Amino acid sequence: MVWYNKGYVLLILEEYDEAINTLETFLVRYSSKGEFYKYAQFLLARAYYALKEYQKSFMLLQDVLKADKNFIEAKNLLNLVLKEIKKEE
Repeated sequence: MVWYNKGYVLLILEEYDEAINTLETFLVRYSSKGEFYKYAQFLLARAYYALKEYQKSFMLLQDVLKADKNFIEAKNLLNLVLKEIKKEE
C-alpha cells in the first residue's frame, strides 16, 4: 500500500514521472488484480494523460474498464484521451 499511496501523492503534486515509476512498482509487486490494482492503473493512466502519452493512457484505461465497466472516472478519462488521440490524427 505504501507504493500506491506514494504514487497517489506524487500525482497530486504533479510529479508525473515519479508517480509513473512508483505506480508501476506497485502494479508489479501487487499483481493480485484487486480493487487497488484497478485504481493504481487508473492513476497511472492519469499520469500518462498529463504527460500527453495518450496511447499508454488508452491501453491502461481499456484494462481498467475490462475489470470494471462501471468505473465512471475511467470512462470520463477515456473520453478525454480519445479526443486527444483524434486531434493527433
